[in-house]
Order: sequence, then structure tokens, then C-alpha cells
Amino acid sequence: MPWANGPLTRIERLHALMDKKRLDLAVISNPNNVYYYTGFQTNRPILSEVLSGTIPAYLIVAKNEDPLLLVGEKDRVVAAETFGGQILTYENYNLKKRIIAYPNFIADEMKKFLTARTNTRRIGVETWQISQVIASSIKQNASAECVDLSSDILGMRTVKDPDD
Repeated sequence: MPWANGPLTRIERLHALMDKKRLDLAVISNPNNVYYYTGFQTNRPILSEVLSGTIPAYLIVAKNEDPLLLVGEKDRVVAAETFGGQILTYENYNLKKRIIAYPNFIADEMKKFLTARTNTRRIGVETWQISQVIASSIKQNASAECVDLSSDILGMRTVKDPDD
């Protein structure tokens, strides 16, 4: 699906911030910010209108590449309706096994992605929001320095677009 103007404009602003901070990669983990940059709603009903919650999703933005959205397998179709970049999935709920996605499933996919990126030196993260297991996966990329983007993103969110 093509990008909506609002999220595409915001991704371009994020790229400008990444250039300013000399980042190779940014990992957006706050559900509200994932929605802000992608249009993918992570706070929605999961199995019914009674059971709702936040679906773990992470936006990964690299220099000179299409952004990547890491979502559960069951959310791929919904994510593709609003997000114009690449979609990577992790194993999320399977009612025959469990009702939730364990954080290590997501961390394993993040680790695979980062391990393949040998030229990543500086990674921007939202330290105000990121889970410990995901932060550990990012830090295992020993060659990369982590830089906090939390207050920068908060500042970006004060700029309102027509679709805000």
C-alpha cells in the first residue's frame, strides 16, 4: 500500500533527525510513536471487542532504506493496510500454544536483523519506552553505540500535520 502523506512526512523528519545525530538506524518502540510514523494502530482489540491491548510492534528506520515494521505474523495484513515500508514478522499468539507473544520471540527477530547489519555504528532508541529484552538485543550488537531519541521524538510530535 502506498504511504499516507502524514506518516511519510514524519518518516522524512525522522531521517533528518537521524542525519543530525549521525545515526545509522532508529528503533521506535512506543506504541503511540509507531502509530505516529506508520499509521499502524497497536492499541486495538486483539481477539474480540472485549479483549484488547497493545500489540508489540517496532519501527526500524535505516539510512537510505525503506523503513521496516516488526509485527506479529497475525498482524501482517492489518499493518500492510497503512504502512508503506517493509514488514518483518515474529511468531505471535497461537491459541493452541499461548495467547501472547513472548518478548524473546520479538527480541530474536530484532537480533537477527541487527546481526546482518555489520555497518551499523549508531542506533537511536526510545529509552523512555523500550523493553529490557529488546534493549538487550540491540546492545548485543557490540559495535553499535545507542543514542536516546525519546525527547527528540517528543519534540517532533509537537509539530502537527493535517492528519494529526
